[in-house]
Amino acid sequence: MKKFILLLLSFVIMLSIPVSAFAVAPELIEIPVSVDEKTTVTVVMPNELVKQFDVSEIEELVESNDMNDGDVITILEVKDIIDPVQDVQPQFWGYKYKTTKTAGSEWKAQNYFVISAAKGQTTTLSSKFSKTLTTSITAGNAFVKGDIGGSVTAEYSVSHQFVGPPESSSYNTREFRVQFYAKTVSFTQKKINSSNRVVATRSGKAKAPTRYALYSIDRKIR
Repeated sequence: MKKFILLLLSFVIMLSIPVSAFAVAPELIEIPVSVDEKTTVTVVMPNELVKQFDVSEIEELVESNDMNDGDVITILEVKDIIDPVQDVQPQFWGYKYKTTKTAGSEWKAQNYFVISAAKGQTTTLSSKFSKTLTTSITAGNAFVKGDIGGSVTAEYSVSHQFVGPPESSSYNTREFRVQFYAKTVSFTQKKINSSNRVVATRSGKAKAPTRYALYSIDRKIR
């Protein structure tokens, strides 16, 4: 609890300072994260992405990557999934289905290593990187799975360039990773006939993806 409070105070204070006071570039901000008394990690991200990561998510990202004192995490890209429209959808066999759902808090799902680049190096993938997180029913049944959630894919081709730390950097390697996020969704679906009468109902829970983040970690490998 103590660590969480310290991180929260640090995050709020940083946001209250003009961006120019701590930006490494006009569009980037730095957020120091105290893991413990001996370990401080810096999280860097574009200013427009700050509202997409709350304090607990930043803390979890640091803790799950085995960070050392002085390491730097940079959020490079975030892709959100478009939530399916919750409405009556026409289906085959003369029936329509209406889905209502509620979602819990977001949590970290799968995490994947993409590639590493050494200091002063620009590298590309030997084969295309493609990972997909799809909606899966974890309890109960659904008439129409697509109305509950969709999928999100992180994909990078062999032509995509990954740049390591510059020659002037004190870090000698940059690791690129993808973190998927998801929510647990509780849903109810009603099967409606041509007379607008509900003839059947199904309900349950599902794991539904919300987004993914591509990020890099600058480390000192001895």
